[in-house]
Amino acid sequence: MSVTLLYLDGSNLTDNQFLYIDIAVLVPLCIFQSRTGAYEKLTPYLPQETLFSPAVLTSVIGLGLIQAVF
Repeated sequence: MSVTLLYLDGSNLTDNQFLYIDIAVLVPLCIFQSRTGAYEKLTPYLPQETLFSPAVLTSVIGLGLIQAVF
């Protein structure tokens, strides 16, 4: 989101800023996500058939709007 907003403003992140984002944000996220165990029981419901279902699109658009607001 930050890169998109900077491109709209006519600016760009430097290599050091991209490195900071990768190290400070993405690496810990990947580590914690990979250490998370499976849930105890599975749900009986099937996932959505397509990624373009209303529930998925609403979630993605909603998260984008929340990021844009902050």
